[in-house]
Amino acid sequence: MQLPTTSQSLAFRIQQLSVLPVLVCIILIALGFTIIQLIENRELEHEQNQLATRWLVSLTQHSLIQNNSKHISESFGDLLEMPDIRGIYLVSPEGEFILKHGQRPNADIPGHLTDEPYYWSGHSNFYYSAPIVEGVGTNNTIHRGWIVVSINETALSIHQYQGLTLILLGLLTASTLLMVLAWRLTRSIEVPLYNVQRTLQDYSRGKFESRVPIAGCTELQNLAHSTNEVGKSLQQTQDNIRQQVEQATSDLQETLETVEIQSIELDIARKNAVAGSRAKSEFLANTTHEIRTPINGILGFTNLLLKSPLTTQQREYLRTIAHSSQGLLTIINDILDFSRLEEDELTLDRAPLNLRQVIEETLQILAPTASEKQLYLIATSEPEVPQQLLGDPLRLKQVLINLVSNAIKFSDEGDILVHSEVISKDIRSAKLKISVSDSGIGIDPKQKDSLFEAFKQADSSDSRLRGGTGLGLAIAKGLVEKMRGEITIESTLDQGTTVWFTLPLPLQQNIIEARPSGLQGKYAACYIENPLIQQQLEEYFHLWGVTSQAFSSIEALQQYLDEKPSTAPDFAFIMPSNNRGTTASLCELTKLHPALPIFVTALPDSDLAYDDSLQNADISLLFLPLSKDHLQRVLQDALVTDQAEATEPQPFQTFLADVLVVDDNPANLQLVSTFLQSLGVNVMEASSGMDAINILNAHNVDLIFMDVQMPKMDGIETTKNIRKQETLGYHVPIIALTAHNINEQRAKILKAGMDDCVSKPVSEEQLAHILKHWLGLPLSGSSAPHPIRDEHPLVGQPPLSRVMNLQEALRLSNGIKVLARDMLSKLTAELATEADHISRLYQQRNWPELQERVHRLYGGCCYCGVPELRKASATLDGLLIKGETEHIDQDLNNLLRAMQRLQDWVEEHDLDIIFDTEESHSAATDS
Repeated sequence: MQLPTTSQSLAFRIQQLSVLPVLVCIILIALGFTIIQLIENRELEHEQNQLATRWLVSLTQHSLIQNNSKHISESFGDLLEMPDIRGIYLVSPEGEFILKHGQRPNADIPGHLTDEPYYWSGHSNFYYSAPIVEGVGTNNTIHRGWIVVSINETALSIHQYQGLTLILLGLLTASTLLMVLAWRLTRSIEVPLYNVQRTLQDYSRGKFESRVPIAGCTELQNLAHSTNEVGKSLQQTQDNIRQQVEQATSDLQETLETVEIQSIELDIARKNAVAGSRAKSEFLANTTHEIRTPINGILGFTNLLLKSPLTTQQREYLRTIAHSSQGLLTIINDILDFSRLEEDELTLDRAPLNLRQVIEETLQILAPTASEKQLYLIATSEPEVPQQLLGDPLRLKQVLINLVSNAIKFSDEGDILVHSEVISKDIRSAKLKISVSDSGIGIDPKQKDSLFEAFKQADSSDSRLRGGTGLGLAIAKGLVEKMRGEITIESTLDQGTTVWFTLPLPLQQNIIEARPSGLQGKYAACYIENPLIQQQLEEYFHLWGVTSQAFSSIEALQQYLDEKPSTAPDFAFIMPSNNRGTTASLCELTKLHPALPIFVTALPDSDLAYDDSLQNADISLLFLPLSKDHLQRVLQDALVTDQAEATEPQPFQTFLADVLVVDDNPANLQLVSTFLQSLGVNVMEASSGMDAINILNAHNVDLIFMDVQMPKMDGIETTKNIRKQETLGYHVPIIALTAHNINEQRAKILKAGMDDCVSKPVSEEQLAHILKHWLGLPLSGSSAPHPIRDEHPLVGQPPLSRVMNLQEALRLSNGIKVLARDMLSKLTAELATEADHISRLYQQRNWPELQERVHRLYGGCCYCGVPELRKASATLDGLLIKGETEHIDQDLNNLLRAMQRLQDWVEEHDLDIIFDTEESHSAATDS
C-alpha cells in the first residue's frame, strides 16, 4: 500500500525533529575527530622523519670522522630501500652536494638549509635537513655540512584518506540506522492515520459502512474507535433520511400529479380567458364601429338643424345634443384605439409630415373648446427643429389631441403651449421633444404614476365635473411607445402641468427649398398682450423675412404713427384686451390711418369677435390660434401687389420625368397614373411584368412603380429580369406597391433588387415624396390634397356605410370625384364574373390561382371606399398566403356575400348622380 506523502508529511516532520539533529551531531563529532587525527598523524610523521634524519646524521658524522665514505654510501643505499624515501643528500658547508643518492636533488635545497633541524615541502616531497656538527657544547665546534632526506608526500596523504574513509563509512552506517528507526516510527503512526483518513473520505462519499482497523498506540486506537462511532451514527442518520426522502417523494409525486391536473385546468381556463378577452376586444371594436355610424348621423343632422330657424330654447337643446354626441363619439374613439393598442393591431404609416402643420392643425381642431374657456392655444418651435419629417401624421396628431384636450379640460385660464425642440440630430434623422404645458389645477405627486393607466384619472371626484374616460393619456403613451418614443409628465399642484414626449423621426431627403413668401422686407408694428403669442408671431416673421417692432399699447402705437416716422410700417398686428375701450381705440386708429392695413386677432368666443363696430371698420379680424400657412396667405392677399406671383405655384422643372407604373389591376393602374400625372411627370403604363420589360426595352424611364403580386410574372421576378438587363452604371429605382404588410415583405422586396416599398392604398402625397426622394423633383401645384368633408351625410346612403363609403372613396382619390367614380365602376364591373371564378377555383382546390384572384380583388378595394369587401378580401388573402386552407369556408362565404352586397348597391344607385350630388353638396357646404 502506497501512502500519500508531501513535503510537509508526518514522516518528514519526525525525521526533521529526531533524525536530523542526531545526524548533525554525529557529523560534527566525526568531522572534529578527523581533523584532530589528521593533524596528529602529520605531526607524528614529521617527528619520525626528523628522528630518522638525526640518526642518519650521527652515522654520517662517525663515517666522516673516520673518512669512510664507503660506509656512508652503504648507509644511504640501505635507507633508500624504504618505500617512502626518494633521496638522501650530503651537502658541504659551502652548500654543494658532496654525495647524492636517489632522486635528483632540487637546486633550491641549499637555500632552505639552516643550523637547526628543519623540514619543508616542495615538488610533492617533504624535505628534512639536519646539520653535521662536531664538538657540540664546546668551544671547538666544527660544521661539516648537512644531511637532507627527501620523503614522498603521497604515502602520508593515502594514510589520511584511509582514515577519512573509515570515518565516513561509520557516519553513513549511523545515519542509515537512524533513518530506518525513524521510518519504522513514522509507519507506526502514518498507517493508522491513513486508515482514518480513507474511512473519513468514504464517509464524505456516503459510504458509511466503512470502518477503521484498530492498530497502533493507545491514542491512535482511541481515534479509530471514535471514527467508527461517527460512521455508525452517520449510517443510522442516512437510513433515517432515506426513509424520510422516500416518504416525501411519495407525497411529492401525489402533489405533482395534483398540480399537473390543476395546471392543465388553469391552462384551459387561461386559453378560455384569452379567447374571451379577444372576443370581447373584437366585439368592442365592432360595437364601437357600429355606434359611431348613428352618432355621426346625429351630429350631422344636428348641425343641419342648428343652421335652420330655431327658437332660443330649441337651439340650446340642439347644442346640448351636439356636445353630448361629440363627447360620446370621443369616448368611443378612445375605446376603439385603446382596444387596438391592447391587441397590437394598430399599424403605423410612414409618410411625409410637416411638424408645424400637424401641431397647428391639432390646435385648430381644439380651438372651439379652448375658446369657450378663454384659453390661448400657442405653438412655438426652436429654430433648429426640422419641419419636413417622415412618420405617421395621423397618430402624431392623435397624441397631441389627447394631450392638448387634457390640458384644456383641467385649465380654467391662461395659456396652453405646445413647444418643440431638438434633442439630437444627424443627416438622416432627428430626435424631437414636444411638450404640452398648461397653467391648470396640476397633479398631486402621489397620483402621477397612475395617470398613464387606462380608466385612471388624477382625481376621480373631478371626473364628473370635467368629463373624460381616463383613456387619453393611456392611448397617448401607447402610441408614443409604438413610435419608439418616451412620454413623461411633470406637474406641481395648483401650478400647472407639462407633458412631454420624445420621438425619433427620419428626415425627408432632397427637400426642395420653399419659395419666397413675398413678404420679405415688410415692416410690422405689433401690439401683442400675450408674450407667448408675441414669440410665436416673431417666429413666423423671421421665417418670412418680416421686420417687426413691439409696442406696449395701442395708444403707443398710434402715437408712433402720428409722428410720421421715416420708415412707416407696412401693416399693424394687434391682439388687444377684451374690452369696449379697446374697440374704440382700434376704430380711432383706423380712421386716423386708413391706408395702414390692420390685423386684429382674438379668440372666436371673445366679445371682439361679435363687436359690430369692429367688424364695420376696415380691420382684418383673425381668430386664434394662429396658423402659419393661413396667416401667410392673409398677409399676402393684403400686402403683396403681384398676386399672381404670390399665389401661383412654381411650375415643374423644365424636364419631365418618365415614370413606369406596373399593375395588373386596371383601377389601381388608373389611380396611380392619375396621381403621377397631376404631379407633372410623364406616365407609362404596363399591366403585366412582360409588358413592363417590353416597354423598358423600347424606352428609358427614370422610376418604376411595381406591383408585387401579379399573375404569370410577378413583381419580384420582373425586377430580377430588369436588373439582369441593366448596363453598367445605369440603375433605375424600382418602388414596390404592395397591399400586404410592408414589414413582412420588406426583406424579400429589397433582396429582389427593389429600392423602396409603399403600402396600398397609396396617396398622392406619398407619390410626391417618392419623386422628391429618388428623383429630386419638386411638387406640382396640383399635389395639394382636396378637402373632404366627412361630417355631412350624402344622399342615398348613411355615413360610414359598411358596403359603400363615398367619403373614403373621395379621400383615396385625393378628392378627384371623376377618378373615384371610375375606380368604383372598374371594381364593380366584373364582380359577378370574379365571384364565379373564385367559387370555381375553390371547388377545384386551385389555391395559387385563387390567391392571385383574391389578392387582385383586395388591391382594387384598397383604392375604393368599400370597407366590407376590403376587409373580407384581406382576411381571405392572408389565410391563402399562409397556406391555411382547411377552414376558409366561412371567410370565402363572407367575401362572396360582400361582393354581392356591393354589386346590389351599385345596381340600386346611379354613380354619376351620387358623385354629382356629393359635389354640389360640398360646394353648398363650402359656400
